[in-house]
Amino acid sequence: ADVSGKGVTGALVMSICRRLFRAQAPGCLSPARALCAINRALSEDRYEDMFIRVLYGILDQRNFRLTMARAGHLKPLLIAGTPATAATVESGGLALGISDPETFEAALEETSISLNPGDTFIAYTDGVTEAVNPDGEEWGLNALRQTALAATAGSPAADRLEGIKRKLLHFVGDTTHPADDMTLVILRRKPGD
Repeated sequence: ADVSGKGVTGALVMSICRRLFRAQAPGCLSPARALCAINRALSEDRYEDMFIRVLYGILDQRNFRLTMARAGHLKPLLIAGTPATAATVESGGLALGISDPETFEAALEETSISLNPGDTFIAYTDGVTEAVNPDGEEWGLNALRQTALAATAGSPAADRLEGIKRKLLHFVGDTTHPADDMTLVILRRKPGD
């Protein structure tokens, strides 16, 4: 999840959202249904210019199936196949707290993907793709995609994460404070699993 804005108001809105997730998620195996309930609760107390982008997924570890819904969050990447390709996982959705429940629910799509042996799923916030170097250039989705593909040849998820992080921080350079928070999550099914 990624809340708009910074400071105390953003932290409060994220805290409220987290509390609502903890109330809705247990026992609910539909990410879309949980997000709709959370948005209904948030829409009762809308905050001016505040919204939360969320990617919510549930992994069925027995069948290696990931079911997800994307409430305005950036499209995740799935690295799969031989040779490996990196494709975005498509699904629609508006950010939480930005619209009335009917509009939100009409836009939200739940999707499922199978994770085959060796597949890698990558979720990230805009702080990763919009990171800028000292010349003001953005790192971008293409750089993330190319770096992730280069890092996928047999590496465990933790090594891939470190490789992407190292490349991104090298690109950003010596800036002590990034312009935005950076969150990167990697889920990988082991080859031969």
